[in-house]
Amino acid sequence: MDVRVSKYLQLRQLCWNRPDNEVVDGESALALYERNCRLVDQDAITPEEQGLLHCFVAEHGKVILPQIPSSVSRKSAGAFTINVFVYRTV
Repeated sequence: MDVRVSKYLQLRQLCWNRPDNEVVDGESALALYERNCRLVDQDAITPEEQGLLHCFVAEHGKVILPQIPSSVSRKSAGAFTINVFVYRTV
């Protein structure tokens, strides 16, 4: 999955040193979120960006990030679990 970084505010801020029209593959975008998670404003993540993170988890498996806002709750059938400080597939 390719991602246009300008579409997602937090990802755009993580890509501050790249052109505004930059497109990155999903695995690279996920690596940016993971490496720089301390810089992500958890209160400013939009529902669209939350959905993007869900797609990354579904596509790339185990992912550990800081707590995602409570609006991204638990999915059924064990597909995703959000613990207090961990976001991971099970």
